[in-house]
Amino acid sequence: MSRIFSVFVFAISIFCGYSQHNITFKINGVKNVPLTIGYHYGSEVVRKYTVDLDKTGKGVFSGDTPIPGGIYLAILPDNNFFEFLMTDDREFTLETDTSHFVLAMKVIGSDDNTMFNDYQKFMLGQKKKSIDLQLRMRQNPDSAVFIRESLKKITEENTISWKKIVAAHPESFLSSIFMAMTDPEVPEKNQLDTNRNYEVEYVKNHYWDNFRFSDEKLLYTPVFYKRLDHYFTGMIKSDPDTIISEGYRFLDKLKSYPIFYRYTAGYLLNYYADYNQGNLDKVFVTFATDLFLTGKVPVDSADFSAILQQTLQMAPVMYGNVAKDISLESPDGKQYSLLETKAEYTAVFFYETDCAYCVYETPRLKSLYDKYKNKSFEVFAVYTQSDKDAWIKYINDFGLTWINTWDPENRSEYRYKFWVDETPIIYLLNNRKEIIAKKIDTAELERLLKINLGE
Repeated sequence: MSRIFSVFVFAISIFCGYSQHNITFKINGVKNVPLTIGYHYGSEVVRKYTVDLDKTGKGVFSGDTPIPGGIYLAILPDNNFFEFLMTDDREFTLETDTSHFVLAMKVIGSDDNTMFNDYQKFMLGQKKKSIDLQLRMRQNPDSAVFIRESLKKITEENTISWKKIVAAHPESFLSSIFMAMTDPEVPEKNQLDTNRNYEVEYVKNHYWDNFRFSDEKLLYTPVFYKRLDHYFTGMIKSDPDTIISEGYRFLDKLKSYPIFYRYTAGYLLNYYADYNQGNLDKVFVTFATDLFLTGKVPVDSADFSAILQQTLQMAPVMYGNVAKDISLESPDGKQYSLLETKAEYTAVFFYETDCAYCVYETPRLKSLYDKYKNKSFEVFAVYTQSDKDAWIKYINDFGLTWINTWDPENRSEYRYKFWVDETPIIYLLNNRKEIIAKKIDTAELERLLKINLGE
């Protein structure tokens, strides 16, 4: 997910970090190079610090400035890297070799990283067994059943390995990671229960049962973001009211864990900030208005202004809204009102005469207009520039016989009412002048017209 607003970053400033750290790196096979130290944060890697490795490949990462706990990365200039854990162990040594970071790793002074490295080595062995089995299956398809059972056994062994670590070291950070990645086990369904969605609903309702929100280090791993993203995009019905309801329900669960609360609020804001995601624009407007613009989730002034601006732009043109009326002038001075336009479907087309993509889309829109104008389809076109001669020439050159209008001084405030921040823009309205599609191209418009008006 791309980050449109920087509200995610705000959570970094409120972590309960470790004020002192003294970590020695010794990487055989490199000399006199910078080693970048970063950490996972949601779907991103924050490259934050630099350690200079000397001629022996040795360098020290130390300081008194608080840093978050989590899964860290040590990254060489060629972008090869290895991961390590930042936990209560704040003074330790990691020695390895460029031939294979994990297999050559020696850990001194950190039980957490010793356990983590042992697990990584175990998983490398499991991965090799899995690859070998898959290769055998391609070479000998007749053994597929046996090999699938063997692959299933490897998966079971991985799960057993997790459980052993959790049982032996229940308070460790590695246990927190494994628990967070564990889906709930669904109990056997009561025979009298007729709910066909029992298993799906149980998993959704208990999806976060194993997640230790008290362990803030989990935010600085890939785990929380992946589960959060899967929850809202894979387990929740893609309906704005459902997403809003589930969003508030989950945020309510996180009120005692401010760092996760703010990150989740930022995730919801950013993910649904894309106005092309169908009717999900309501999700952005709801969370922006209630959480960020009220100050419930603090943001800096730049983000506040950006969120306010986008909310003001999106709110009037949310899917299902009745379009704001605009009364504009035609080339001959006649006034045309959008809401008084008589048609089952109306395309509102904002364009410029010297915009290459407008020139590309205009004849395609005209073709659709000629095809559907006798089926109660109208185009309400708005020229967004101020050169009247160029506009009239454009109309004549393309033979545009639909409703042609302009408002060179924006007295109708059409730019605000329809979020005209670029051209071309096409909205589609139904006979009640409700917005049923927005910022679409002519190909999508044609698809919608075929559905609603036929060939």
